[in-house]
Amino acid sequence: MDDGTDVLQGDDATTARRRFLATCAGLGVGGTLLPGVLWAHLQAGAEITSATVAAAEEIAGVRFTDAQREVLAAQLRAQGQLLDQLHKVPLDNAVVPAVHFDPLAASTGAKAATPRTAPGPGIARGTGRVARPATATDLAFLSIAELHALIRTRQVSARELLQLSLDRIAALDPKLQAVITVTEARARAQAARLDDEAVKGRFRGPLHGIPWGAKDLLAVRGYKTTWGSGAHREQVIDTDATVVTRLDAAGAVLVAKLTLGELAQGDIWFGGITMIRRPPRSTPC
Repeated sequence: MDDGTDVLQGDDATTARRRFLATCAGLGVGGTLLPGVLWAHLQAGAEITSATVAAAEEIAGVRFTDAQREVLAAQLRAQGQLLDQLHKVPLDNAVVPAVHFDPLAASTGAKAATPRTAPGPGIARGTGRVARPATATDLAFLSIAELHALIRTRQVSARELLQLSLDRIAALDPKLQAVITVTEARARAQAARLDDEAVKGRFRGPLHGIPWGAKDLLAVRGYKTTWGSGAHREQVIDTDATVVTRLDAAGAVLVAKLTLGELAQGDIWFGGITMIRRPPRSTPC
């Protein structure tokens, strides 16, 4: 980012601006007008220098010393270059996030532990008799173990649980704003297959026929994956996330893709704010 054009290399203007503002936020000036003013200078071809920062201060209504301007300009250039380097690293969507740390692997040469791919024991298979509730609302609030028992005893079908979920989304989501995309066609095909298996006495486990919703960070083939961001509201990733694949295999029925704050930050997404029930505030002592 030594000159005004480097920040745009390999990026569209919207993404570049987002990265630039993120850098400013990391420097503690994200809550002022300064980032926007600096970005305008950058788009006009100006180099980020202490003089650029000083000119932006006049518009943003903030003041820095000469030493602070030098530090700010240098850090913006350095962080911009670092971000550019990171974004040049090809990273396929299938790459597993680095959430597993094994200190022995590097220090002793021991083989790193491999993530478990087979499903664990999960919820214990119900052995007691569970009676079907009298109302649909009561059915909707049963535990997974209770629903599993009802499905195994053929008191409830996967299709019925799916329809219950769809009906509740239609009735409640206009107020809750908790759903971005309903995956109805996919879910109906899943439920039909699972009911056919149940008729033959085949059950995939405790999640057989259980409806679920995925945060819209998870890719689902054939459906949008928006990350809650208006900039990505039409994005389609042509693959299924590993979580989705494993739950499919376990017999869970994906009903909807659920809201999240834009790019999983905060509580505001492009459709508004998801309404959730919050606990009452405690009375101060």
